[in-house]
Amino acid sequence: MGYQCPSENTAAMVLDQYVRDLKAFMDDFASALDAERTKFYLDTSILIWLIRLGSHARAEVLAWFRSRPARSVCVPVWSAHELHRHILDDTAKKNLIETVSGLTRKYDDFVRMAAERADDTVCAAKGYASRSAFITDLELTTVRIKHLEKVVILEEDHLKNATKEVIDFANERILDTNLTPIIRRLDRTGKFRVSHRMPPAFGDRPKEENAYGDIVMWEEIVRDIKADAENGTERDVVFITRDKKTDWVSAASYVRDGKGIVRKSNRDEDMDVTEAHPLLVHELVGIAGGRRLYITLPGYLASVIDYGYRQKGQKSTVKEWLSATHKPELLSRLASQTIEITPEPPKPVSPAAPVFAPPADVAKSAASPKDFIISSRQESGVYQRALPEDQATLVEDWVAGVQKEEIAPVKLGCIFADLIIANAAGMREQVPAIYNRLLEVIDATKVRDIALATIVAAYFDTYGDLRKAPDLALGSVALDLEKQERFKDAFDTLHRFLKDANAELLYAPGAGVSRVKFVIDHADVATGALRSIRQISLNDQAVVIDALPETSNRSLSSLLGKDRSLGCSGKDIRLLVSRQFLIPPEYLSEEFDSKKFTWQADAGLVKLDLTSPGGVSAVADEEDENE
Repeated sequence: MGYQCPSENTAAMVLDQYVRDLKAFMDDFASALDAERTKFYLDTSILIWLIRLGSHARAEVLAWFRSRPARSVCVPVWSAHELHRHILDDTAKKNLIETVSGLTRKYDDFVRMAAERADDTVCAAKGYASRSAFITDLELTTVRIKHLEKVVILEEDHLKNATKEVIDFANERILDTNLTPIIRRLDRTGKFRVSHRMPPAFGDRPKEENAYGDIVMWEEIVRDIKADAENGTERDVVFITRDKKTDWVSAASYVRDGKGIVRKSNRDEDMDVTEAHPLLVHELVGIAGGRRLYITLPGYLASVIDYGYRQKGQKSTVKEWLSATHKPELLSRLASQTIEITPEPPKPVSPAAPVFAPPADVAKSAASPKDFIISSRQESGVYQRALPEDQATLVEDWVAGVQKEEIAPVKLGCIFADLIIANAAGMREQVPAIYNRLLEVIDATKVRDIALATIVAAYFDTYGDLRKAPDLALGSVALDLEKQERFKDAFDTLHRFLKDANAELLYAPGAGVSRVKFVIDHADVATGALRSIRQISLNDQAVVIDALPETSNRSLSSLLGKDRSLGCSGKDIRLLVSRQFLIPPEYLSEEFDSKKFTWQADAGLVKLDLTSPGGVSAVADEEDENE
């Protein structure tokens, strides 16, 4: 998003290259970020974004800006003016509510279409046991989205604190621009620039409110840089915005990546060299006396900052910022058709032989779960610190290593398990697609061992000992994989491990059980009224406990994310029980799905416990609960 003028202080305009070198650009941009002469200007969109950003990521952004030399991070007067208006209009909160509502509507449409499309034949071909199993997954996702919405919507306290932080920061950095001369010129320059497609602002419609706001900010930047140049200081300029319109920038059609390969650019994967529009460079560098101009999004800026730290062997200080500004597309190339690994030639098999014929390998001869637990924290750490495109390359290298027998399949399974336990963004959701793709490029028996290493870690710790409580994230992955007949051998082995360890479970994966007794005991009420839950039992084991504080994260109100006065459906409870006790939802009776329930304020669920009789233990107190 920048440009290096070939000859400093020349008035000549230079067009951008058609194929651009990504590494050279990253190196140039990183050097500009380190230079004391560089000035940063913040668009209104960045200030509004900071208000809605999570507190930890916002703290990293503001700390990095404040670490720059004095007067090097500036807020144009017009940007501050727009921020003031948006604060009064509560824009940050309104935008989030509108986005969430739009997502909910679109997902509801998707669910309807999916339900229309699905039948047993199609679902079986895509790895589901039946249409019912697929519909259950849809329902679970619907519930999950409703829970995720609660994180996105801004709470009032967060909004007040974040707004104050941003206002205080902006007040430290506002330029002292006299806007009067700029505004007077707009009658002559504004319409001309827009009608002749001169950047910035030609992407804004002339009749829109604030149609010339970008021009005012740009004039402020040019005047500020020109004043510095006249005082003998030539500046690099970084304008930070969330505006993706093309009237500010010139995107590349093709880039040369770090391996020297020319490929189509992809802005979403940080694989683009998006330079400032040549006319803006001409005005700032050729006329105002600046040096280099970069126009960047906050996510790309975080990527370059992180890249600079890694190039110097230093610890990154923008981890939360980087994470907050990139979509969770981890392992996306592995899970898609773009993985560039040549499959091993298929081994001839008898037509009558099953694809997963039991071999005499580690899965059958292993004496204990310890054989499937290999430390992979180093690989997991490298992966989590890497940029998205580097993460995909790491996975390709690991898969290739398994193909070449340089990496044990168990090792790859442990890496996946570590990443899921670490809550690496998107990993848990991608696992089914990952394993489907692995089956295309790796021998099936090796894939089974990879899966076994992943699911063993859900129930056994790094020493091979039975966990007191299974990891729910990994356990949910195990439930997904168990639905696939091709992993039956892996689950037979896991079941043996659990049985040998005397694990207590309401539902034991690999046991071949397809039904768990599920009963909601409730008080009789008048027609149409909410039924009050007295107890929930699984295989005659009570799983509801009372006398919990209402603030407990084990309370039914907290787990369901619902107001007890409004109640919930029996289906909500069935899906909650499925998640909390690692039981496939289709194995629980749907008898109570259509009924409406409420509960006592102090009621909550006991904890899944592999070492207690019946497989559950009551929560003694909040301290025990949060262990």
